[in-house]
Amino acid sequence: MHSETPAGEPEDEANADDIDADPIADADDIDAHPKADADADPETPPTGRPGLGRKILLSVGASVVAISGIVGWIVGSNGAEAVPESTLFGTGLSIPTTPTTFALYGVVVSALILGVLFGLVELASRLEDGP
Repeated sequence: MHSETPAGEPEDEANADDIDADPIADADDIDAHPKADADADPETPPTGRPGLGRKILLSVGASVVAISGIVGWIVGSNGAEAVPESTLFGTGLSIPTTPTTFALYGVVVSALILGVLFGLVELASRLEDGP
């Protein structure tokens, strides 16, 4: 049973235009909107706050260094009775097992490792931005 639309076309053919519409092409039209891409409009301000990532990384790094010192203090306090001296990474260099030396060792090692990692992140960021 074909009913007719007010324009005189069969109802099935009128809806055929809606069915034949390409949903992928419609999705591409949405992505092609100039405001959707920040690079498309030079007047669009960048999102986020400049320097916030650096502040977060430095805060996390400082927290890790502080925690390393606290853990070193605890290990040095508890390990002094069992092992009076500890050798560092098999280098032959030994340090006394005291809370102060282990706390200092934890702070120095974690600060060096994080400093190298953060330096590599900074280098990669500068290389990505270009000259």
